[in-house]
Amino acid sequence: MAVSDEEKGKVQQFLDQNGYTVRTSAGSTSGGSYGVSGIPASFLIGADGKIVWSGSPFELSEAQIEVALKGVKPGTGLANILSVPATQEYSKRLKPATDLGAAGKPGKALAAVRTIVADEKAEAQDKSDAEHYELELTGHAKELATQIEALIEAKDMVRAVDALEMLAKEFAGLPEAKLYSERLASVKADKALSKELDASKAFDKCKKDAAKLAGSKAKVKYADFAEKWKGTRAGERALALSKKKD
Repeated sequence: MAVSDEEKGKVQQFLDQNGYTVRTSAGSTSGGSYGVSGIPASFLIGADGKIVWSGSPFELSEAQIEVALKGVKPGTGLANILSVPATQEYSKRLKPATDLGAAGKPGKALAAVRTIVADEKAEAQDKSDAEHYELELTGHAKELATQIEALIEAKDMVRAVDALEMLAKEFAGLPEAKLYSERLASVKADKALSKELDASKAFDKCKKDAAKLAGSKAKVKYADFAEKWKGTRAGERALALSKKKD
């Protein structure tokens, strides 16, 4: 993930003009916390969340990355996004729920803790722990919704819709599902956002097709796309790529 302290518009323009698709955070103030004194600066974070290496990105080797990944279980990026590891040690009865949360199954974890909360025979400590972990899970669900709104604002509609559909399915049968299903319905009902979604899907295909062409022909393809989808975020990105210097 790339991080910049510059304002969003400037960062987005740079990404568009160079065709970069790396996940980027703009307007960040985290540099001071990480002790960054000059750029570029990179940090390699291990599976346990601790920094295992820092320095110039040009000095980072594949061997160092392999060491950091040692012991990491194969999985999907989706599981990482949905993962809600417990922030404290809970009672033994909560272990199945916290295991589900850590494995990227917050919907099932939430259903499990609510079963404990509703159990009149549950021990007081179990109930207390279940209520606490429930807050962690629901807080994470709301944070994901906030991140999706950021995608919608940036007109990154394919990722936004995919995330809404995924989360509505993940929390199916729970009140939290409504948070995502209703937003998904409103997005699809909005003509402007629906157009952005269609443009975003078309742009993904355009980029794949352009990658097979020589520089000048790729630029023509991007220019044609920009004209067809004028007024959309995807159209703006295509226009920037059509003007990119070789």
